[in-house]
Amino acid sequence: MRAIAPAAAAAAVLLAAPGAQAATVGTGVACVRVIPNAATFPVNADGFAPNAVLTFRADNQTIGSGQADPAGRFDNSLTPFFPPVLPAGRDLKTFQLTADDGAGTVAGPVPVPVSNIAVRAPARAKPAQRVKFRLFGFLAERRVYLHVRRDGRTKGRFSFGRTAAPCGTLTKRMRFMPLRHYRTGTYRYSFSHSRRFRKSQVFYEARVRIYPTFSSTPQATAAGAWG
Repeated sequence: MRAIAPAAAAAAVLLAAPGAQAATVGTGVACVRVIPNAATFPVNADGFAPNAVLTFRADNQTIGSGQADPAGRFDNSLTPFFPPVLPAGRDLKTFQLTADDGAGTVAGPVPVPVSNIAVRAPARAKPAQRVKFRLFGFLAERRVYLHVRRDGRTKGRFSFGRTAAPCGTLTKRMRFMPLRHYRTGTYRYSFSHSRRFRKSQVFYEARVRIYPTFSSTPQATAAGAWG
């Protein structure tokens, strides 16, 4: 399986909440997506002392530091931080973002959702068994399509519905193998916002193998590599 960076950035939205002090902290994205080896967490801060050195934390994880400008502002939109590490077994979590100058001024906490780009489904199931597919980190409020492919050709396209904001989540129950006619071997499940398959538009891809089970009644089982 592989997670692929979104083709378009999420709509910018300021997440900032002034506390008892004048200092504020926020981010310019509605959802921070975790992409392997990519810095995807922009932050902005205001109201600090001129040239103050700020430390930014998401819950108890330090995600970065930097120096405010002479006006007490900080913005790393062009050189964002790496996102915090999600807890084991979690694909989505809301972290509390804070900024601290080490001299008694703390901005936040401000809630910021952080999400993997992932599709989760059972590792094994009967091909015709209805299972739950859970999607994370897709573009918000967009339709998602599953393209079932083999030998470089699309065998079927299936609509999953529209994702929810802010982190492009979606849950869908359907057959583990949605094709009515299939054979043993390996298929690729390509998830995209595009109705027509385009390799450049694939958000997430997994391999699903259909293999025979030897018993008195011919049948098959399927195994999916979902990460």
